[in-house]
Amino acid sequence: MLFSATFCALSVSVSLDTKLTASRVSLVWVINSGLSTCDSKISGPLVVETEEGRVSVSLHSVPVAASLPSDIVLGSDWLRLLQDKCPRLVSAILGSPARPALPHSPGKVIFFCLCLYS
Repeated sequence: MLFSATFCALSVSVSLDTKLTASRVSLVWVINSGLSTCDSKISGPLVVETEEGRVSVSLHSVPVAASLPSDIVLGSDWLRLLQDKCPRLVSAILGSPARPALPHSPGKVIFFCLCLYS
C-alpha cells in the first residue's frame, strides 16, 4: 500500500508493512535528499495523505536502511500509535474494523500524532 507524503517538507513515497516492527527510511532517499543523519538514524515531520484523512507525525530516530520498496516504510510501530490516537483511520487503512495483531516493537519511534479526518 503506497501513500503520498512529505518528510521534512520533501516529497516521499510511503508504504506500509505491518510485519515490520519498526519504521525505516531509505538510505538512497536520504542521500539524494541531502538530509543529515545521526548514527544512521533520521528525525523529522512526516505528513501522510490517505483517502480517509491526513496524519501528521513527528518521527524521531528512525533507522536508515538500504533496499526498501519505498522512501519510507511504516511498520507496526506507526500503526500501534494510530490505533490509540486515530482508530477510525487505522480501520480505513487496513480495510477492517478489527484491531490487527501487531508484532511488539522494541521502542517507540513516533512520539507525536495529529489526525485530521476528511
